[in-house]
Amino acid sequence: MSTSCSNPDDQVKARNDKFMAALNDATDIDLVMSFFSPDVSYSDFAFEAVNMDFTSTRDYMDKMFHAVDDLHLTQVSLTGDKDFTASEWVMTYKLKSSDKVGEVVKMRGVSLSWYDAQGLIVRNNDYSLKWSGDID
Repeated sequence: MSTSCSNPDDQVKARNDKFMAALNDATDIDLVMSFFSPDVSYSDFAFEAVNMDFTSTRDYMDKMFHAVDDLHLTQVSLTGDKDFTASEWVMTYKLKSSDKVGEVVKMRGVSLSWYDAQGLIVRNNDYSLKWSGDID
């Protein structure tokens, strides 16, 4: 699956690529949180986790990393500028902390992210659905 970027600014793509790599690593919560402003408002509407502050976002990410194995996030498309991006992605992972241990979950979603002057995420809204079938 190739990534398309309708924005010619390589810095925007590089910033997003670094964030995606940190999420894919799924082990260094401090690295992931370094992309967020202390004033962040984070929402993941698929899981009804909305308007989380920095501490709640950190807890949410940490719980996610401990609940799954083999997290793989693939960028499908990216558009935006230094202040805002819309990122389409596909995520797969295996459950490890539920009654369905080992089940592979596939999701397709979009993240809308707003950035401050330092390039940190100040607001993020994730929208996603579980996906069945081929995602390539």
